[in-house]
Amino acid sequence: MFRKTLPNKYVKGTLKAIGIFGLCLLVILVIAAAYVHFNKDEIIAGIEEKINNSISGNLTVKSTDVSILTTFPNVSVNLYEVSLTDSLYKKPLLHSAEIAIRINVFQLLSANPDVAKLVVKDAAVDLFKDSLGYSNSSALVKKDTAKAGKSSSSIVRKIEFRNVSVSISDAPLNKLYAFTFNNLEASINRRDSLLLIKMDEECMIKGLGFNLKKGSYLQNQLLVAKNWKLAFNTSLLEISFNKTDISINNQNYNIEGNFHLKDSAWFHIHVITNNVAFKAAAQILPENVQKKLGLIEIKNPLTRLEAEINGPLARGTDPHLVATWSATGTEVVTPVITFSNSSFSGSFNNHISDTLEEGDENTTVTINNLKADWGDIPLTSDSLVIHDLSNPGLKFSIASHCSFKQLDEQLALETIELKDGSAQLTLNYDGPLIPDPSLLSKLNANIKFENGTLEYIPRNISFINCNGSIDISENNVTADSLSCDVEKNHFEINIRGNDVQRLAQKDSGKTFISCNVFTPLLNLADFKSSLSSAKNIKKRSAAGKLAATALKIDDMLEKGDMLLDLKATKIVLDKFTANNMEAQFLFEQDDWQVQKAFLQHAGGSFTVSGKIHQVNASYHEAVAELNLRNVDIKRVFASFNNFGQDAITSANIEGKMNTTANLKLGLDNKGRIVENSIHGTVDFSVKNGALINYAPLQEIQKNFLKGRDFSYLTFAELKDRLTIDGYLININRIEIASSALTMYAEGVYSFREGTDISIQIPLSNLKDPNKDPGIKTEGVDARVGPSIYLRAKDGISGKVKIGVDLFRMLRKKKK
Repeated sequence: MFRKTLPNKYVKGTLKAIGIFGLCLLVILVIAAAYVHFNKDEIIAGIEEKINNSISGNLTVKSTDVSILTTFPNVSVNLYEVSLTDSLYKKPLLHSAEIAIRINVFQLLSANPDVAKLVVKDAAVDLFKDSLGYSNSSALVKKDTAKAGKSSSSIVRKIEFRNVSVSISDAPLNKLYAFTFNNLEASINRRDSLLLIKMDEECMIKGLGFNLKKGSYLQNQLLVAKNWKLAFNTSLLEISFNKTDISINNQNYNIEGNFHLKDSAWFHIHVITNNVAFKAAAQILPENVQKKLGLIEIKNPLTRLEAEINGPLARGTDPHLVATWSATGTEVVTPVITFSNSSFSGSFNNHISDTLEEGDENTTVTINNLKADWGDIPLTSDSLVIHDLSNPGLKFSIASHCSFKQLDEQLALETIELKDGSAQLTLNYDGPLIPDPSLLSKLNANIKFENGTLEYIPRNISFINCNGSIDISENNVTADSLSCDVEKNHFEINIRGNDVQRLAQKDSGKTFISCNVFTPLLNLADFKSSLSSAKNIKKRSAAGKLAATALKIDDMLEKGDMLLDLKATKIVLDKFTANNMEAQFLFEQDDWQVQKAFLQHAGGSFTVSGKIHQVNASYHEAVAELNLRNVDIKRVFASFNNFGQDAITSANIEGKMNTTANLKLGLDNKGRIVENSIHGTVDFSVKNGALINYAPLQEIQKNFLKGRDFSYLTFAELKDRLTIDGYLININRIEIASSALTMYAEGVYSFREGTDISIQIPLSNLKDPNKDPGIKTEGVDARVGPSIYLRAKDGISGKVKIGVDLFRMLRKKKK
């Protein structure tokens, strides 16, 4: 029985205690409510007096009330449509739909009660300093310092903001800080001169403009913080907080910092975050800086980002921002080139030079220890720097070792294909960061290659065994000691290129390249394809953003001017051979100019100048001036296949010839002379000459001078001017003084039909040739006495027939 009643006693005792406690609370609540009810006006007046003693502005409140039931044990004084204006502009520096001031009921009788909680809803705070230095914050200055001193021990224990916008501007320093507290709850405790603040907040930062000319930081960024602990030293006027986790636009950051508000005000913030998107991190910076950094895209998140932000609060300058980061296995896209599988470290610094203020002009973005792939090409770079974000420039040094094939896939040139071989590539650039080929005007590059194969696609020419290096510096291209082979031709090449920067302009055809080439043997037959019509070029897509650059290089190779200074120990073309050739060619888009060419041929010398112009895909027009000195005429005829005729061949002629010819002719796309296309004049002189078994002379011997031997005729100097007009050769009157006879000829010789030549044989030739002391010339205008006149014309068989011209019809026709 005892065991059953003992618990009941405990239960009854507990319930009795709770009832007494509840009754006491009810009594206190009734007493407090009664006190508030009967002293409502005094409480409100006390609050208003306390506020008015703390400010010098004009405070207006549309309505007020006091409540206790919903806020017990605090009494809530609710102020509605609160407005605080300054004394000069009469504009509200504070306007709030509702402000609630809650005071513990047990402190109502205290002279300086603490505010248990301050609640502000739907409010706007606008603090400004005008261009003359007036600040409306003067409305917050205590107008009764004596009375204010009595309340100095009071604090606000808790603060709650709901939809509170704050704007702080400074016109002389061009500053603006703007943000909206969607929600803020803070508790405040005092420890001597320290106010310890614990805060949760959700704040939309509209912008922190330390210098509006340079933009605002954290523009339209949502900041969320939980359990943020701050310490405010009231004697030093310094706010500090240790490492705290916050969120900015859903990205987690760890942040710590100090704000010193006394004397020369300054602040310092340290931020760390991991796995942050490059674009998200850049959103902390001013919009104009974001746009400049937007020229570079880093696809994967940065593995780590750490930043130090510090600077003065009193001056109109940007804070000093130093950020460092690292990334692994990401893709980096620039206006010029795209890197894949990139790993690097980097930094951002907006105070590089002490002679400039913090800002765009003094900012650099640096990427260090870059390891990446450009397509299949591995790249390394110690440093890649973007500087002066007001006018962005890019500076880098990149090195690579790759195959010709890998390089070809990335360049994707349409005129050149790189095949076998390897290359070492070094690129140095210091110029504008713009997506334009003009960056090449500042590009310094060195390309070393070994055993490469290069095919020039439009003319189907393959260069093999390519070895050497090419340097691109500023506006020039140079290459020393290059070597390559075309078929069995070996070349040693030096290159100088000027006006390479025209790649960035519309007149890329004006780019000029000079080449010095030496070869021990040049077989021109291996280059006949260069006169062929250009092959249709297959369109290729350049990797990354290099398409425009590749197109300009293709334009340069197709349209640019090139001066070729060629030296060859020996030159061969079919039956033609020559030695010690020195030639200078100018290659333009549709023209070849032989500016000068000298070679030794047929025991003499040969100089040529002229021009070849491509009229269409299958026809080239050539203009040439030729000078032959002391050449073996027999070898010349043999070398040039008797110039396409069979009237007189290398088997019929001997002697030393000097010739000056000015010719215009056509060439097909295989380098052959187009039939009936030669026009011009030929001035020639043949000395110590001989005609051997020459058919027309054999016919004269057979029909008219049977006693003479015309099988081998030597003759004195033979010279004349020939005018070539298609298939016709106009022969001026020429004296032929030979070992058998002297005769004169004139008329027209045709490679087709139309041969009509008058031959005059003076009767003085009929004397005994054995008594002739030697071959003598009388001149074409000499009076040679009675003569026999013959006429050489086309016969029925197509061969030239010689007959007697009794009436000298050809001469009469000519006259």
